[in-house]
Amino acid sequence: MKILTFLIALLISFASCEKDDNDDVIIPNSKYEIPNAFYYNGSTKTYLETDINLFVVEVNPDLLSPKEDFTLISSNRIMIVNDFSTVSSDPMIFLDSIYSFKINENTLIPTGSMAFRPKAGVDLSEIIDLLDGKAIVQEQPIYENSYRATVNNLKEVCNTPNMLYESGLVEYSMPSFLLEIVLADN
Repeated sequence: MKILTFLIALLISFASCEKDDNDDVIIPNSKYEIPNAFYYNGSTKTYLETDINLFVVEVNPDLLSPKEDFTLISSNRIMIVNDFSTVSSDPMIFLDSIYSFKINENTLIPTGSMAFRPKAGVDLSEIIDLLDGKAIVQEQPIYENSYRATVNNLKEVCNTPNMLYESGLVEYSMPSFLLEIVLADN
């Protein structure tokens, strides 16, 4: 049974890459990428580079085995892995995945949530209606009229906040990221 589990995990890890026939180089599998990923920083688009070294995986936490070793983040539904062989192959547990991002050589790990601030005079209910089916809004402010929402689809972690910003209802709207901190040698 352990050999079968190992083989399934190995197949999943190989499935995340594809071979380029031109130069025998392993390239990332596009099904884990979010093409042209960006977020708005003010009114400027900040583009994100794909980081193929780290996967962000959406899981069903109710079905996880206690022996599986990883850390859950963001409402216990998102986990970070750097090797698919550590992820259960059960599609009821393993729901979706994307690569993490890089910006200026810093790894950004999407948490599956977003932050936004409604413009003056905009009622929160208008935003909740706009995000219906795309994200769940926490109706208590997190900081001075700023709110948080959790996206329903991990692959929409950039598109949903961008759509909200482009609606004109908010001052800002951006995905939430964990930033990998690299300590400098002193």
